[in-house]
Amino acid sequence: MGPSRQDIQTIVENAKGRILDRVAQKQDIQSLNDNIRALINIEQQNQQLLRQAETQRIQLVNRAMALETRLSQLERDMQVCRHSLKQPHQSQRIVVPLPEGYVAGKRQFVYEPS
Repeated sequence: MGPSRQDIQTIVENAKGRILDRVAQKQDIQSLNDNIRALINIEQQNQQLLRQAETQRIQLVNRAMALETRLSQLERDMQVCRHSLKQPHQSQRIVVPLPEGYVAGKRQFVYEPS
């Protein structure tokens, strides 16, 4: 005789259990894949933010260098002005550009010490 009803029921139950295990594993794998995709997206966003931050850092360094250069130029200009103010025997003139309407290239001396 063939398998009994109990044997068939046991085989069916075992098959159901294996199918359910595989379904659970598929769902777990799908969940893991979704999590991996989300993490990859976050990593790509982080890389983009890091590149933007690096670009901004470089811009700030360049601006700071330009400011330091300008400050040193101003410091030299101030030293020249102080030096020239300490020597009263030199003639000093203040040159002011002429307003519009005057002949181009002509200068007007506003103050000339005697």
